[in-house]
Amino acid sequence: MVRGSLGSLSPAPEHDDYMIRVVVAQQPKYSIKIIDIDYPSEVETGQTFTIRVTVRYSFSISTGTFIHVYEHGGPLLDDTTDTLSGDGTKTYSFKITAPSEAKTWQLNIHAFYWKDGEAIQDDMKSIYIRVKQPNVGILDVHVVDEKGMTIKTARIYLDGEEKGDTKDGRMTLYVTPWHHVVRAVRYPLEEEEEFEIEAGEIKEITIILRERPSPTPKPTHQGAGKFLLLTAPIGAIATASIFIKRKKKMLEMEEELLRKLLSS
Repeated sequence: MVRGSLGSLSPAPEHDDYMIRVVVAQQPKYSIKIIDIDYPSEVETGQTFTIRVTVRYSFSISTGTFIHVYEHGGPLLDDTTDTLSGDGTKTYSFKITAPSEAKTWQLNIHAFYWKDGEAIQDDMKSIYIRVKQPNVGILDVHVVDEKGMTIKTARIYLDGEEKGDTKDGRMTLYVTPWHHVVRAVRYPLEEEEEFEIEAGEIKEITIILRERPSPTPKPTHQGAGKFLLLTAPIGAIATASIFIKRKKKMLEMEEELLRKLLSS
């Protein structure tokens, strides 16, 4: 808004008319913009590192300012306050400690100034930092069926240790450099894969859970008059039952004949 005030009225030279003098007062300027952010693209879990934020400011009067660094959807990580006036640029440094888990980490940098007792956010920028585990490899496991369709939920084991269930058929594991065995289980199916991985390596393994055919029924004889079925259809079981009954009857007849011979 432009404000004006009327000055004094005085006769113009050589005329009887009056000249109006207008004094214009400009509105104060308030501006702080983030123009550069210097940060590492990759850090290790738990590592402390520095972010440098450069702002361009323009304030016609001395103005309080502050900059906040937030984890996206999370806590305030660091901040700074300052008082600025005039036009210029300035760089601020922030010490940040990476989280304990590996992920792609979004940080938001907010720039504020104070006006009439109110904090005004004038700018916000986001950065993305990859947080990785030190001295490990990254294993991406994908579980599918024999047609290549994703099996959304399967239990994953690494070297015999349970790691939980996949989400939408996938799981990311951070493993030490070595020879490992990863196994996927979706009852009654299970399959495992062996692999080797180096520090810093990203490896993807697709585990295919296949249906296995049922074993062929195989009868096994054990001793005279005994018949053992591992797996057999109903008809085979009935035949075996008849065979056992007949064999038992023959043994009874042989025992009866032997008793008669001994008693005579």
